Amino acid sequence: MKKTLLSTLLILMSATFLFSCGNSDLTESKIIELLEPNYLGVDGEPKPLILQIPLGEKRVKKAIGRNKYKTHTLQTITLGTGTLNVEENKKLHIFSVLNDCPGCIECLELFKEKGLVEYTYVDEYRGGAIVDIKLTEEGRKYDLLEVKDELAVVILGYIKPFEASKIISNIETRTGEAMFSLKLFDLTPFGKAMGAKNGDALLIDIDEPNKPELTRVRFKYYDDEGWALK
Repeated sequence: MKKTLLSTLLILMSATFLFSCGNSDLTESKIIELLEPNYLGVDGEPKPLILQIPLGEKRVKKAIGRNKYKTHTLQTITLGTGTLNVEENKKLHIFSVLNDCPGCIECLELFKEKGLVEYTYVDEYRGGAIVDIKLTEEGRKYDLLEVKDELAVVILGYIKPFEASKIISNIETRTGEAMFSLKLFDLTPFGKAMGAKNGDALLIDIDEPNKPELTRVRFKYYDDEGWALK
């Protein structure tokens, strides 16, 4: 019984010593360091945040009610990840916009005001219109597909983790967790046209600018490499 108790105490003392070392602290800077590679491509460059814009004669819808100009603001997007074939045998790792309709009337109006797209009405239909859309010379500068007849894939900007909070680490289980938020940087005119500026955080609701969207992340501590994403 005494030997068992002594062994338990030694294990707890060892664990306490391990977690008291400076390089075993689960700090905010360490969390950001571990998260950053997820926002880089295989070439080490930041993954662009892209938006697809249909070109030519297309049906586009209108946002109505309280959703107008709110579901289409860059700070309240839902992110998707994937790859984009930009050239033959060349793929680009990207973030995409999931919940914002690409090419809605409201977004097209914002892009047109900034001289990035041109469009003309062809006909009306219930809930929207048929319009003829094309990029301007300025808009083409941000198109990853360069010149395509049916589709443009424009860069809105880039995102990265910038703040961690609610950090918890457990000595006995060698596990930790935290919440983190994301911010926008190097925005293009397309991104700025959607109401954002560099340094803006991604938000839960555009009407609550002090409440960033938070994502939970978990960690595990290893003797050989320290903290790592779980």
